[in-house]
Parts: sequence; C-alpha cells; structure tokens
Amino acid sequence: MIELTKSQKKTARKLINLGLQRECAKFMQSTKDFMNKNASAEDAHDAYLKLYDKVYQFDKHIARRYDGMSGGRYYITVCYLYYDGVLTD
Repeated sequence: MIELTKSQKKTARKLINLGLQRECAKFMQSTKDFMNKNASAEDAHDAYLKLYDKVYQFDKHIARRYDGMSGGRYYITVCYLYYDGVLTD
C-alpha cells in the first residue's frame, strides 16, 4: 500500500472532490437529456421506473467510490478517477 504525505493527501482530496463534482454534473446532464427525451412518453410509469433505476444505479456507484473515504483509499480512488476518464491531465 502506498502511504501519502500530508500535502499529497490534501491534493488527493481536491482531486477526489473535483471527480465527484464532474461525475455529478455528467449525471445531471444525462438525466436532463433523459427527461427531455421521455417528457412526452406514452407510458409515464415506465419512464418513471427507468429514471428511478438510473438514479439508483448512479447512487450505488457514487457510494462505492466516495463513501467511507479514508486516507488509505485516496491513492487508489484518484487512480480510478483517471482510469475512468473523470480526471485528465
């Protein structure tokens, strides 16, 4: 396991927060697009269920990645954010 210094942890927290903000903004945009596409859906309940599933899956993703964050997980979380393309140089 890689141990980060105090200043590296501070930088990692900033990167993790930026990643969370970007993921949420991307989700909000995709949800807005979904709502515009399904606003006049013939089956409103089906559209609602799809929206609910979309929100539920995103919530699970965010919880897995960001909940219970401790200093020991900063490095791997930042690596995953770069790997997933959320953060770039």
